Amino acid sequence: MSGVRIHPMQLNQGLAEWFPPLWSLRPLTGDPLRVLVAEPRSVVCRQIGRVLRHAGMHVEFASSAGQALGLLETRAFDVVVVDPKMDAWRGLDVCRSASQGRLARPTPVITLAGSRSWLCALRARLAGARMQFSRPVSLDRFVSGVWSTGSCWQRPASMVSGTA
Repeated sequence: MSGVRIHPMQLNQGLAEWFPPLWSLRPLTGDPLRVLVAEPRSVVCRQIGRVLRHAGMHVEFASSAGQALGLLETRAFDVVVVDPKMDAWRGLDVCRSASQGRLARPTPVITLAGSRSWLCALRARLAGARMQFSRPVSLDRFVSGVWSTGSCWQRPASMVSGTA
């Protein structure tokens, strides 16, 4: 066989130029997903916010567990991304309250931990998290996880109109 051989990595790079990642495509119809990010570190919040906004989502931030619980009481979100170790494991309280509907309504939760720990993953799962990520995380996996988790939740009409 004669011809030019292409390394698989070159093929992937060429395909990436023609086909953007799925999460970079903005929704054609409907409202953007509303995401609450509960993370104490402002640098991480800026990075997460930049990526999620680029994917077409509306992002709000809470720097403490108490602030996150307050926002969950007053506003409706499609997804909550929380650091489970925030405020000495109070991030799990946010996870429990949001996923079990103790506040306004049940909201799916994704945890984003700073380290890979089976104990952290177990605690997050028991608290009601639907998905767990640990840093560093692939942006494609993270954004597609937020999309899939948030888009499975249908907002009631009262939540969409803001009368809730």
